[in-house]
Amino acid sequence: MGINNMPRNYQSVLATRFGILIPPTANVAAFVRSGGVKSGDDSYVKNNLVTTVNAALKRCRSGGGDYVFVLPEHAENIAAADSWSDLVAGTNIIGIGTGNARPIFTWTTALSTVLLNVANVSIQNCILKLEPGTGTINVAAPITISAEGCSLIGNRIMAGTDANNKVTIGITTTAAADDLTLAGNRLYAATAAECTTMLQLVGADRLLMQDNVIVCATSAVAVGPIRFLTTASTDILIKELTVRNNKAASEQAITGMAGIGGMVDDLFMGVLSDAAGALTGAFSTPGNIQFGRNCAVANLIAERAALFGTESA
Repeated sequence: MGINNMPRNYQSVLATRFGILIPPTANVAAFVRSGGVKSGDDSYVKNNLVTTVNAALKRCRSGGGDYVFVLPEHAENIAAADSWSDLVAGTNIIGIGTGNARPIFTWTTALSTVLLNVANVSIQNCILKLEPGTGTINVAAPITISAEGCSLIGNRIMAGTDANNKVTIGITTTAAADDLTLAGNRLYAATAAECTTMLQLVGADRLLMQDNVIVCATSAVAVGPIRFLTTASTDILIKELTVRNNKAASEQAITGMAGIGGMVDDLFMGVLSDAAGALTGAFSTPGNIQFGRNCAVANLIAERAALFGTESA
């Protein structure tokens, strides 16, 4: 069983052609497949198989660094607030499979949530559909991270099908979500599925964002898909980020605030305004951010500029 290509240095597992290696002090708490046991399953899998993630979480030791392996073909609805209520600190939820064969989680009601409210939880290599894609459902806050050391790694995140199926804010942090890692994720929403913002960062000190893509439309031209808010995030590191705001005449890709600080390298932003100011304000209010190499923005009429990080004469 293989896992998708993720930034290897952030994974909590090592995938080889012979199997998956985990730290010797950790346990495999359970395997998860919504369809139950299949013909050909190994006896170890059969004896430790459950049909929902929350059932698997009941088997995890708090702080033990245990693993829940979610198998290919698993499909699960996130149908209630705090759907993973038995989550404990240090849990690693690992999706198995590649491409569209990875496990799929679908948020199905306006109040559906997954709360990462205990420390050092990781969700890796899953397909996260933050809205159902049918009916008329605006999911208010599908994922909230309020504990330190958590991570989302190598996931495909779908956050809006159309104007009727979308999110208000896709991923939210509180000021307790320090040392957050977001790596190798691909997050998309249809242009018609406008959100307030897709990633709202409140006091996320020492945030690490590397090799992420975020493409969506916000409901206001002067708010980006990434927004820093309320409490400044400090000592952040952003690398290899592509973010585009598909809102008509959008002016911002990242909305900053006074007091944020850290470093940014290899940043590409897309906005849809043809105004000259859109080439200088796509990262608004950058505070104390230092910009390194390859930080650029492009606008609707194919103008582009090295926004920050230009070398001195």
